[in-house]
Amino acid sequence: AFLHSTNPIILSACAEPCIASADYGTCQQTDIKCLCTSNAFVAGTTACIQSKCTGDDLTKAQTVATGLCSSVVRLDIRAH
Repeated sequence: AFLHSTNPIILSACAEPCIASADYGTCQQTDIKCLCTSNAFVAGTTACIQSKCTGDDLTKAQTVATGLCSSVVRLDIRAH
């Protein structure tokens, strides 16, 4: 539901089980802002995706997740 509810985003097949079995905590699966600010969800899905995906699939999954979260949450990224 995380990616299929409000966004027609296709995630790499290797990442889909990570989203399906993620720790949603107190967030609804359709509440992207809540999920993107949940340390448990972000850490758990990131670790899972990094262990299950490689190469282009890993890059695609990271790009989709970053793009999705940055559209609803202000990311404080500063150049050093």
